[in-house]
Order: sequence, then C-alpha cells, then structure tokens
Amino acid sequence: MHTDKDIARPYYVSFPLALLVGGCFLTAFLALNPGLMSYDSIQTWHMSDGTAPLTNAHPVVYIVLLQALRWLWDSPAAMVMFNIGVFSLGSLLLAETVRRRRPWLGYLLPLVLFLPFILNFIGVLWKDTALAVCWWAAACIAVYACDNPLQRKGRHILMALAYAFFVYGLLARHNAVTAAPFVLSGLVLLHLAKPPSVKKMLVIFLLSCVASLGTLKVSGAIIDQVYEVKKIDMLNDLILYDLAGVTKYSGTNAFGVEFTDQELQQARQCYLPTDWNWYAHPDKCLFVMNRHADAGWYTNGQPLRSWMRAVSHHPLAYAEHRLTVFASFLRIGTESSYWARYPGIDQNNYGITHPQQPLFQAFQQYISAVEDAFFMRPWFWLLLNIIAIPVLLRRHAGAMHLAAGAIALGGTTYIMTYLVFGIASDFRYAYWAIMAAVFSWAMIATPQRKKQDDAG
Repeated sequence: MHTDKDIARPYYVSFPLALLVGGCFLTAFLALNPGLMSYDSIQTWHMSDGTAPLTNAHPVVYIVLLQALRWLWDSPAAMVMFNIGVFSLGSLLLAETVRRRRPWLGYLLPLVLFLPFILNFIGVLWKDTALAVCWWAAACIAVYACDNPLQRKGRHILMALAYAFFVYGLLARHNAVTAAPFVLSGLVLLHLAKPPSVKKMLVIFLLSCVASLGTLKVSGAIIDQVYEVKKIDMLNDLILYDLAGVTKYSGTNAFGVEFTDQELQQARQCYLPTDWNWYAHPDKCLFVMNRHADAGWYTNGQPLRSWMRAVSHHPLAYAEHRLTVFASFLRIGTESSYWARYPGIDQNNYGITHPQQPLFQAFQQYISAVEDAFFMRPWFWLLLNIIAIPVLLRRHAGAMHLAAGAIALGGTTYIMTYLVFGIASDFRYAYWAIMAAVFSWAMIATPQRKKQDDAG
C-alpha cells in the first residue's frame, strides 16, 4: 500500500478541462466587453490617466494596475480581461484538483462563472471585484499546490504566486484587513500541506495578523514616498453617518454642531439605511457637512469625541442605527436586492459607452430575472460561510479542509465588518464572501485524497 509520501502528482491540468475553462473565459469576455463602469469606476479611470489627483479613497495599487493595463490596451476591456482571467486561472486549478477525486464536479466548477452572482460583477471595474478574484485565485492556486506535496520547487513557486495575489487583494481593498489574517492562515496551512498542532495554528494566525497589518503599513509608507496621494479622512464620513443615525433614532441632536428644528427635521429625513450619500448631495443635506466644516469640527479629534459622546449617551439608538444599516446591507426582510446588477457604463467625458451587444443583453435578461432572488442577497452568503466553518473543522481531514474553514472564516469576518463600519448596502461589498463560500463548499463536496490513490 502506498502512503501519502509515495504519491507525487504532476503539475498539469486535463486538456478537456482547459478547453472548457478557455471557452467560458472567452464567452464571458465577449459578453461583457468592454466592461461595466459606475461613478467610482470612472473616478479611478480619471486617476489612472492623471486627470484627477490620487487619493486614498481609491488605493494606489489599483490605479497602478489600471495604468499598466491601459498601457497594454487603452480600454476598460483590459481590466475586464484581467478580472475574468484571474478568476478563470483559479477556477482551472481548483477544478483540476477536484476532478482528480470527483470528475463530474471538476467539470462543473468552471461553469460557476456564469452563475448570476458572479457574472453579475466580474465585468465591473471595482476594487471589490479585484479583491474577490485575487483572493479566489490565491486560495485555488494554494489548493492545487497542496495537492502536489512532493514537487517542492513547483509548489513553492505556485505558493509565491498565491501570496502575491493575496497581497494585491489586500492592498486593493484596505477594509479587507479584517479578513486577511484568516485568509493568509489558510494559505499557510496549504503551503505546509499537513494539519499543524493547535498551538502551531494559533502561532500561524497571530503571525498572519502581524503580516497583514504590517503589509498595509509598510506599503502605505512606500506609496507615500513614491506618489503624491491626497489624504481623505474617510472615517469622518462614517462618524457623520453614525451621528445622523443616533439623531434619527434618539430624537435628539447628536451632531457636533447646532441646527434649527427645521434643519434637524430635514437632516433626519436625509437619513437612509441604504447609504449615507444624501449628506454629500448638494440638493439634499450637504448643509450638514458644510455646517460642521464651517465650525472647524473636522479638526483636533472632534469627530471622534462627538461619536463617543453620542454612543455613550444614546447606546440603544446607536445599536438600532447599526443593526438597521446592517440589515439593509444583508437585505433581510426586503422585497428586493440592492444594486445587485450593473447595466452598463455611466455617462462620462471619455465617450466610453457599452455597445449592449446581443450576448450581453441575453446575460442581462438572465441576471435581471433572478436579481431579487435569495442568492443575490448578502445574508445568504454570510449564512453559507457560517455553516461551512463547523462542517469543515469537524472533518479533521487534512490541510485542505482546515484551510477552507479559515477561508470561510475570512468570508464571515469580511461581511461582519460592515456591522460596525458599513455606510451603504451595495451588493458588491459581499463579493469576497461569495468567493469564500463557493470555495469552501467546493472543498466540502470534495473528498480527501485517499492514500491508495496513484499518481494519475
């Protein structure tokens, strides 16, 4: 009988599987070309050609990638090709790993690209998309490397690529730092290719926390030296939104400045659990932000002091506001999803429009038919990740299932972050959690490699 150490799996993928993934890639690209662009996408496009200043609202590494891709092909289609290509690379390697154990499932996995909750967003030029596809690829590459434990040089090269995708995803979406230690721990477990002791797992997690935070800090310092980045204190937007929520639910003025009764009533009417943007809308409640700015409220730590005072004086109102916003994001108890489908390209001064070709229209109709379904709501993906964690951790089957449990923890943590920090209900904020859930459940459906397996 062979042992695990007798089994060396060559680094290859089956030719029919490669053809299937290539066909899926090409179909998705032709349908979405030249991509979908929202207001945020157009902002980053301006930054990439220098017509708008760099700000920390859009991480510089994302802008640098846009610039590099535009140098190769000056079209949004270059980023769409990157998104679909990175996703397809990960899908190919995961599908090959699964195919060795469960062939029918391996050949089904590439078709995940055409499920509406993935096809819906993969063509949009968003940082959320870059994070999702890069961390998906990192996890899939690491699983494939873990399945080839004896080919050390090749495995280390693959793991270096997985870590590179992980780092880029982290730097492209900074709030992912809350999930990063779990994802990085999963990658390390797959690199080790065997389950460590509980004590070693704890050390791995603690080092992953340090590495994730350190990566953000060091990269930030380097970027500040190389690029001129305008600093925007985005925490102030969250604080102002929280103060508006406390004002709404406490019936008192929790803002940092005084308002007349009529102004306060208008400010309450501008409060929406779906997003905070009406407080930046010139025709709605921009006067709230302007009044705070005129009073010098944004200096000397006043926002944080106002927040602490409001929360300590009205903890129930704050809790009601946070839970209401989080429920809106999860789309619990609502008839429809929120921004679960993007239809094209927003108006812009580049003259870029979407041609709305027949294949794209067919996919749009397909997504539109299910855009309010349960799987187009973040609560469903949060639940899938939560359920996957005990299922995977109870198996004690090996590094692959333990790592998948860590990935599911990363998906759970990422969504739960919005309980405290969420200021909008866009479906795109759940994209990484979707990838984490799909990955984790693919691992659940994949049996552990048997010792008597041969190399084929």
